[in-house]
Amino acid sequence: GAAACRDGDSQTPLTTALSITSEVGNMEIEMRVLEVSKLLLQAYPAAATQGISSGRSASLMTPLWCAIYYGRFSSTVKLLLEANPNGVQDVCMNHEVCLNLCVTTRVPLDIIRMILTLHPEAALVQDNYTLTPLCWAWIRHISPSRRSSMRLFITSQFPTLLEDAIRDFECMKVSHTGQVLGIANGEKLDYFWSTAQMLLCAGHHSNTLDNILSPSSKIQWRALHAASALCCPSPFFLLSYKLHPEQVRQRDESGKIPLHHAAARASYRREIPIGATSLRSFELTDHLSPLSVLLDDYPEGAAVTDNEGRLPLHIWVENLCGGCERTNSDDLDARLHELELLMEANIYALERRDVKTHIYPFMLALISPGELSLSSVNFAFLMLKMNPSLIKNER
Repeated sequence: GAAACRDGDSQTPLTTALSITSEVGNMEIEMRVLEVSKLLLQAYPAAATQGISSGRSASLMTPLWCAIYYGRFSSTVKLLLEANPNGVQDVCMNHEVCLNLCVTTRVPLDIIRMILTLHPEAALVQDNYTLTPLCWAWIRHISPSRRSSMRLFITSQFPTLLEDAIRDFECMKVSHTGQVLGIANGEKLDYFWSTAQMLLCAGHHSNTLDNILSPSSKIQWRALHAASALCCPSPFFLLSYKLHPEQVRQRDESGKIPLHHAAARASYRREIPIGATSLRSFELTDHLSPLSVLLDDYPEGAAVTDNEGRLPLHIWVENLCGGCERTNSDDLDARLHELELLMEANIYALERRDVKTHIYPFMLALISPGELSLSSVNFAFLMLKMNPSLIKNER
């Protein structure tokens, strides 16, 4: 009976125990919290599913959320996950799932792995700021360390920090032993890359590294393919590319090389909340084109077909003009440049009908589920300009 009671703040004994503040890594306190949590869950198993309101907000803070937020040991988090596996999907403060909280508080990696094992789709869940755990992993990597209560606070110096960090990633080198050179604080980078691999794997395959790396798995994990496909900050791609250059030419289970995935990739643009009140924002736009990088390294990839017989150009045109992404004036020039690179690498692709739609790429550009956009016309015009004979062949 007592384990089910709530106090004046709507807290259960379990959430109260999990919310105890202590010095980081205090073994004695953490062991006591674990033992008390076990006893409370034995007496009242439903406590694992019962959360509390947060002050004036109606947002729910579940026991799992409390355990992660207050830095409980992995063993306590594991206990709560076993008691309520579906708790990883609960949406709490700022429309967050627990994975957002894990990334922004930089929890131990085994906790992130446990949560992704139960809910791999969480890697791509957007919060109130339309930021995914992938986005927050990068933001937290380049932001100054802060206490948990300030984890979503992004300093006004963020644009400068971002510029410096991007420059470091673009200039970094990798030794023949796989060691990253040119970036300070290697321990922090190791944590970022370990987190990134798990998030990329879960986001790209809707699966976990444990399953992907299993000897019985039919899927081989390739970081570069995932980073080329997912709409995420460019450092994920840069790090994958420089650590695994051999993957540029490798096909995945669908016959795709990274260039195919990059051709279907949406532009990355997000509004980053700035300051304690988040009333100001900074537009985070990646100017790096993974497609351009991959074509520069492996131009022959423009002639590679996937298992369906599709070329990167077919996928690129369908993505930009078929309703997957609306190209605005800000990145139209960048997209036109990508098209030029694809055509320069394989001009014959313009004469190759898409096996999915059975039409030429310039025709595919003019197919739109809604109103025909100026960008689609520009793409079609550029392709016809490069090969006017396409119209003659159709007569």
